[in-house]
Amino acid sequence: ASFKRLQYVARKAMDDFLDPPTGGQDGGFPLSDGFYCPITFNIIHSPVIDPDGNSYEQIAVENWIRLHGTSPVTRNALTIERLYPNHAIRRLLEAEKQKPEDQIHPDILKWKEEPEPKASDLEYGGGMVSDTAAHASSTVSQPSSVPEERMRRYRRRLARRQLIYNLTGIVICFILLKFVHSARK
Repeated sequence: ASFKRLQYVARKAMDDFLDPPTGGQDGGFPLSDGFYCPITFNIIHSPVIDPDGNSYEQIAVENWIRLHGTSPVTRNALTIERLYPNHAIRRLLEAEKQKPEDQIHPDILKWKEEPEPKASDLEYGGGMVSDTAAHASSTVSQPSSVPEERMRRYRRRLARRQLIYNLTGIVICFILLKFVHSARK
């Protein structure tokens, strides 16, 4: 009985975190994490994907790799040659752009008007530094143009994702325990 209760609580908690919230400042619905680059914190114009499945703005991750030689998310070694175009995200973004204006998320509306970023547009946090700055300092700071609200949303998304991973691990452990317990009978 207590195992069934725990299963119910874990399933309910996962459902609560997996279902997108409604309402709020984001036009009534949230955008998927996949639309945002973890380097620039902006919606991706030219999406690429690394072998770990993380999507980035192409110019930002290429500059990051040139500076660090690692993945910005996992910190595993990464080369530019191991990046591939992310056609799935590109198609989703194109589909969003085709929606009627009253159904488009406010961030997508802004994104439609923005030009694709260039290397000169990026700061330290975006992985781009000037030649003199690259030699003078290896410190990387956050881009100053990232709005604080977007950073808070990004941190909430990361926290939610981590909680989902933790809950998934707990559920898998309990399922394995149940399997072992039933195999002993």
